[in-house]
Amino acid sequence: MLTPIGRGRKSRPNFQEHYKIMQRLNSPDQDGVLHFLTLNVRERKTPFRRPEYARMIVELLRFECDRHPAKLAAFVVMPDHLHALLGPEDGQITRFLRRFKANATHNLDHIAAQNKRQNERDWLCAKGPRELWQDSKYSLPLYSRQWIREKIEYIHQNPVKNGLVENAEDWVWSSFGAYHPELGYVPPVKVDVVELY
Repeated sequence: MLTPIGRGRKSRPNFQEHYKIMQRLNSPDQDGVLHFLTLNVRERKTPFRRPEYARMIVELLRFECDRHPAKLAAFVVMPDHLHALLGPEDGQITRFLRRFKANATHNLDHIAAQNKRQNERDWLCAKGPRELWQDSKYSLPLYSRQWIREKIEYIHQNPVKNGLVENAEDWVWSSFGAYHPELGYVPPVKVDVVELY
């Protein structure tokens, strides 16, 4: 027997409820909160398979965290996206990401020009102004240590889950080593380690 919507099971949220949920999940600006971020490369291209681009992204992320004080608690740079756990001191995650994304696009274009990779430069401006990232971002504020632990684990296991390496410590472009110093691995940039327990 079929169950009518709204009886015996939850109905789908209407547009306003869905908007409120997404607004909460993508809430941009809150003081004193770490945010789990996902930034996807436009058209899911894979520029960060090139070590010089991946290095630029992690160094820029650290630079922006130092320049506009923010805690960089964890990160992983994948071939076509970036996950990070960070919290700007002023709570302005939207402004932080605007600067980071613009500078990342500019720096990647500069490296591509230095290495005479015109096809990559052409791709950056194929849809108008040069842009590396998709328009959207995913930002989830984290309020509990359990959520923070889960997201750090997710970030570090992402290369394993995607079949790029067998062990998280084998992926160079992550903060894994900061949380496991006993393994002797040093992440490519300084990480603001969070007490997990």
